[in-house]
Amino acid sequence: MQLQMDTTGPVCLLDILPGGASPSGTGDASMAFPEGFGLGTVQRFTLSPSLLVMLHQYTLTRDVRLRRRAERGDQSIVTFSFRNIIRPVGGPTATLGLLQPVGPLPTVQVSSGDIDLDLYFPAHTRIDTIIIGIDRAMLNQLMGPKAENPLLKTLPGARQSYLYEEIGSLAVQQIATDIMDRNPADPLLNFYLTIKAQALIYQFMSELLTRDMTLVYPLRDDEVKRLFGVRARLVLDLSHSPAMPQLAQLAGMSESKLRRLFRQVFGLSLYDYYQTVRMHEAARLLREARLSVSETGYRLGFTNLSHFTRIFAKHLGQNPKQYAKGG
Repeated sequence: MQLQMDTTGPVCLLDILPGGASPSGTGDASMAFPEGFGLGTVQRFTLSPSLLVMLHQYTLTRDVRLRRRAERGDQSIVTFSFRNIIRPVGGPTATLGLLQPVGPLPTVQVSSGDIDLDLYFPAHTRIDTIIIGIDRAMLNQLMGPKAENPLLKTLPGARQSYLYEEIGSLAVQQIATDIMDRNPADPLLNFYLTIKAQALIYQFMSELLTRDMTLVYPLRDDEVKRLFGVRARLVLDLSHSPAMPQLAQLAGMSESKLRRLFRQVFGLSLYDYYQTVRMHEAARLLREARLSVSETGYRLGFTNLSHFTRIFAKHLGQNPKQYAKGG
């Protein structure tokens, strides 16, 4: 992987290029941001010829677009992106994907290298992202012969385009926090990062296994962009759920195709995804914005607070009052 920065335009580009898709021979590196652009670093750890870890930790003073350009032909690296993985406490918050005015939602994403990915981060936003590149052959070896799930089999293969995203679980967030809180003076740091990087991939893939999928459909670039546009619209206003006909029209797909591809990429139905993001936002409003339970429920479109409490407890494992108190 390589990083390129263009600071000349109104929107700054951080282009992540799988760059020959081979981390070997690149060495470890750290890039600090130019003065006036932001504070923080992007660090690269080449842990082996088959494993690369990049740690993004910075706060920006300008809007940034993070882009991974598609690689055509043979792609030897599978890239996992762990985003918004360290939840901020107070202060300005990042958006979820593109154009979403909700609090930061931790997400994990893996895709084939032949799909363009484009993420937008507004200025004055704390960014904590871990990107792991692992050689396909190494991933296949780690998975072993028992990984017969049709979804998992697409990851080390190169026969079709794919993109999968999960909302980051508490287990994923804990491993990511361990990585971000590493001791830079540890003489065994590369050993530690190798273990933790593989643990992150394992945890994410274990959660993928819970998806009920018997058939995986190939994706085109334009379909991926339209699906992310649907997701952006779905959570644009968390007090109202958009109607399916409107979302299908936005996607330029039939309702059945939209339901099928959305569930394949994001692991949930459209409504369940909307409701999950809604509850994550409720948790943020309770803990970070310090809103009351009634204020939080009404802001998110609930007119029945008992119903809000039941939904919240189902998703978070606690009722809103317990969660707000940190209990």
